[in-house]
Amino acid sequence: ISVGDFLLLYGKVHSTYRKDSVSDYLDLVINYKVKVFDAERSGMDTTRAFRNEMEQYALGLAEGRMEKDPFITKDSLRRSTGVIADLAMQYRDGILLFAATDENVWGKAIHDEPSLTKFYEDHRSNYTGDMNSQRGLIVADYQIHLEDNWVRTLRETYAPLINERSFGGLIKE
Repeated sequence: ISVGDFLLLYGKVHSTYRKDSVSDYLDLVINYKVKVFDAERSGMDTTRAFRNEMEQYALGLAEGRMEKDPFITKDSLRRSTGVIADLAMQYRDGILLFAATDENVWGKAIHDEPSLTKFYEDHRSNYTGDMNSQRGLIVADYQIHLEDNWVRTLRETYAPLINERSFGGLIKE
């Protein structure tokens, strides 16, 4: 991720640059980027459902823009840069992130009963009742466990590099 892209994301939620907030947010952005990158590598962006979703989004953008400016065409929007392109990329990444998280975390936590049971057995001391009475809490904890493992594996697999000089300049003690 470039410093410019990071600043765009960071600026949406923070008004000042502090060492702790930049470091924490950089960690979140890295996690987000490796998840999206992995979704791309696994072909989630080539499925028919994904392509249909993106086409519908583009049509919605085009219709909204064309109502305001009749000289804008669908082809010109496809070549567009700036705000529209940024919106489309954010939407695209969000769809990929959702699909990847569903596959690697949410779906597993809900549908893999043997693994959920094993997780409960391994962490039984964290709960006050049996598995049925604590199911919602156990599933939530198991989702956290799955996501932590998934992110750790992605970071090991893709080993994102940080340009410390570029990002260090953002930090004000």
